[in-house]
Amino acid sequence: MEATVGLWTSVPGRVQLLVEERDGVHYSLESGHRVEWAEEENWCFRLKDQREGVIKWLQDDNPIQPAQFQGQVKAWLDDPKLGDLSVSRPVSRLHWGIQVPNRNLEADTVNVSNDTIYVWLDALANYLTVAGFDENRENFRWPPTIQVIGKDILKFHAIYWPSFLLALNLPLPKKLLVHSHYMVDDVKMSKSLGNVIDPNQLIQKYSVDGARYMLLREGVPHMDGNFVESRMVHYLNLELADTLGNLLNRSCSLGVNPKQTVPAWNENFKDYETALSASLKASLENLAEAVSQSYENFNFYQGIVLIMDALRLANGFVQEEKPWELKKSNMDRLQFVLALSLETLRVSGILLSPVVPTISGVLLSKLNVPASQRTIHSATNLAWNSSNNTARELDSNKVILFKKIRD
Repeated sequence: MEATVGLWTSVPGRVQLLVEERDGVHYSLESGHRVEWAEEENWCFRLKDQREGVIKWLQDDNPIQPAQFQGQVKAWLDDPKLGDLSVSRPVSRLHWGIQVPNRNLEADTVNVSNDTIYVWLDALANYLTVAGFDENRENFRWPPTIQVIGKDILKFHAIYWPSFLLALNLPLPKKLLVHSHYMVDDVKMSKSLGNVIDPNQLIQKYSVDGARYMLLREGVPHMDGNFVESRMVHYLNLELADTLGNLLNRSCSLGVNPKQTVPAWNENFKDYETALSASLKASLENLAEAVSQSYENFNFYQGIVLIMDALRLANGFVQEEKPWELKKSNMDRLQFVLALSLETLRVSGILLSPVVPTISGVLLSKLNVPASQRTIHSATNLAWNSSNNTARELDSNKVILFKKIRD
């Protein structure tokens, strides 16, 4: 047990190291709250004993992504002021915490002390509890493949938590995915400002898939995003309702697809190739691999942009070919147009599944794509390269992928 001295705000449990003085009174630079000097006796964890182990983990495993946050962690570890970590608080100041067992090493007895466990130590240890940590460890599921955290709690998860694990001789997480924050109309979200976005309200207005699409479409892990509701409406209407939805409607309407089928790819289709159709086919050849790589790197927005680029090409291709006119003059060419546009929809539906699972499911069901063929591998197996390419009927149900949002 060691005595610690620090500056504390009136906000419980919040340490503020940076202060300024106005009229003889100290205030937090971060929050503006008044701070007071306090001295107390705490239990401390010897952080410096685990420092080299944490550094080795960072160097050998490269666990922090995006990589820019790893430099911040290294700077903290290199800071000579990084001392031992207080892991308790007096009951008088933090009465609601779990009390610290007070072990008398000489008498080998344990009684309840007048200290409570620091909330972060308690919270981090809950990862082990949920993972099945017990004396037998028969069902212990640790370490996690990925832990997703906000950038404001990076220090706790990249320094304190691995230090605790090393002290317990437990393996460290394989990867920490650090995400940045969302601002609202270029202003930091704050309860005091009243600009906090309620995700439940977004879901009620725009559906679960609509909310997922916007957050993944606009959110980037390496820098703060900016939530603007009017931009959300714009993207949902433009990309889900128009770009994706209209292509499906055009390709499945009775007016241009009276047989209600996905035509089999025909060798004779090469006679109808144009520069635009060749460009569309080329984009589909590489799409699954490129999108998969974006997802693997947690850059979902990049994958979504690539998919939308392919869908826009497909819409341009349909507009150029005018299938509503081909049905009167050239049915063979019409089959080529339908086959390529519907193949674009099949591939896009599979690749969008992690982003908008409900919409993708409706789309792929409309195209009668079996559940076993909705994998990333299936998205690489294109119709013109497949030896098992046969026509299939469209599902008879009329669908609307995303209903356009009206003002």
